[in-house]
Amino acid sequence: MHFGGLMESMNKWKELGNYIRAVRKDKGISTYFIEKEFGFSRQYWSRIELASSEYALKPELLQRIATILKINYLDLYVIVGYADETAINEFSERKKQERNINF
Repeated sequence: MHFGGLMESMNKWKELGNYIRAVRKDKGISTYFIEKEFGFSRQYWSRIELASSEYALKPELLQRIATILKINYLDLYVIVGYADETAINEFSERKKQERNINF
C-alpha cells in the first residue's frame, strides 16, 4: 500500500471512531454500561473510538457495535468502505419497489 493509501485507511478508522463516540455520547451511553450489558470491555471500546487498533474491524463487529448503539450498521460500513452508499440506496429502492409490486 502506498503512503496515500495508508493515510486514507487510517483516516476512515479515525472517522469511524469519532462517529461511534459521538453517537454513544449523544445517546448518553457510558462505556461502563456497554461493558456491563454487552460484555464489551471499556478498554477495547476506547481503542475503537480512538482508532488505536492496528487492524481493521470485521463487519460482524461493526454490526454488534451498531446493535449496541441502536443505529444502522450500513452507516458504519459506508464510513469504512465496506459498502458503497450509492449501491445501498439502489438496493433499498429496488426492495421498496418489489414490496409495492407484491402488495
